[in-house]
Amino acid sequence: MKRKIVYLLALCAAFVLTGCGATKIDLNEYLDVDYDGVHGYATATYEIDYEELITDYEEIFGFDDDDLIEDEDGQEFYLEVVEAVAGGLNKTENLENGDELVFEWDLDVEDLEEDYKVKFVYTEYTEVVEDLDELKEVDAFKGVEIKYDGPSGFAYAWLDTSMQEYYQFYYNVNLEGKFSNGDKITVTLADGYMDSCIQAGIVPKETSKTYTVSGLQELEEFDAFLGLKVEFTGTSPFGYVNWNDAAVKYDELYFEMKYDENTSSGNLANGDVITMMIPDYCVQKIIDRYGAVPAELTKTYEVSGLDTLVMNFEDVADDKWLELYNSWATTARTNIPANWEDPTDLVGVTYIGRSISRPTLDNWNQSLYYITLFYEVTVQQEGQEPFNYYYYYELEGLKKTADGTISQNNYSEPYGYVGWWPYGDVFSVNDLYYIGYQTFDEVYEKIIINDRSNFNTEGEFIAGYEYVIQ
Repeated sequence: MKRKIVYLLALCAAFVLTGCGATKIDLNEYLDVDYDGVHGYATATYEIDYEELITDYEEIFGFDDDDLIEDEDGQEFYLEVVEAVAGGLNKTENLENGDELVFEWDLDVEDLEEDYKVKFVYTEYTEVVEDLDELKEVDAFKGVEIKYDGPSGFAYAWLDTSMQEYYQFYYNVNLEGKFSNGDKITVTLADGYMDSCIQAGIVPKETSKTYTVSGLQELEEFDAFLGLKVEFTGTSPFGYVNWNDAAVKYDELYFEMKYDENTSSGNLANGDVITMMIPDYCVQKIIDRYGAVPAELTKTYEVSGLDTLVMNFEDVADDKWLELYNSWATTARTNIPANWEDPTDLVGVTYIGRSISRPTLDNWNQSLYYITLFYEVTVQQEGQEPFNYYYYYELEGLKKTADGTISQNNYSEPYGYVGWWPYGDVFSVNDLYYIGYQTFDEVYEKIIINDRSNFNTEGEFIAGYEYVIQ
């Protein structure tokens, strides 16, 4: 910066002659503060005239107007002054009459003062805002109405601005759904209205307004589900639901059914819930024709009262199992020897175990469960040693009632004929034929391997028979 050095040398020579005192520069002379707008929405600006500040002290700084524009050194010096001499106002927006504006200087001028033997000085700048025009408060919602169509509980609404008094405003409102007398609807002003309001000299008294729905036709309420018959049948968890609407109040009533997640008719358990619903189009038809409305549009029904399918041994109490074992043992003692030459050969029938066969995912019928009871039959022919053979009762769809009682639909047992031409599940001992199996392994092969190959089977047996179910 050659020019700066030249002027600085000349200046120092002059200062030597005058005592080398620093030249004071009053920054306030180069500050211009202005504000504009209306009361409550005015803005303040400020400007520091750096060009005039520099050129007023051309002899000290060495730059004139042209230098600041055309000379690279002059441009650099201008930026140096801008960075060193700065400040700001305490408030610039939303000014009101009576607000005090204060300009606070932010200086970093030590290098400039040292290099050019100057002293930057200032006094606190303050100014009170006054003479701002005040905006007229207006009702931004004057002439804005909410209109309705339909009776209470089923009315649609829309915003009517056709008679709006002040065009400067736009509105936000949620009018989705249906409305009833007494509902509250809040309308708010949309953003961006202030510029046009200031131009018109107005300001809204309120930025939102709440409307209360009123004057809608009140409909007669009735119980739409009175007379609707909903019944559950089958066995839990494979129950069915049936319904009949022949006795409801209006022929135009129509119902739809909704199931809980992962349930459906044919797959219902006690405790599941279904929901009967009245569709909107049906409601509207009732309103139009009868001036009436259902008091409720949905009603839930809990599945109950179904017998429960026995799917695990734990589903039935031990005392009920014992009753079942004894009942079939009694049946066996009566029926097994009925066609023997000498029924007194029967020594006894003893329960020895049970199995449960559950359908796999490959099985077409997921509700088909089998409980098989196994018995040991003891026989002693006249003059012979006693021997044992094995019998079973396979119970299909064993069910438990609400009081814990066990019942079943169908059962099967070994089948055969022991007359002149024996056939079926028969064997002979000393030329006498018996229906059943000589070894327990034969029963296992019949029930588990052959008949129930598409099932998962679990068994519980008395000591000595554990090996049968792996």
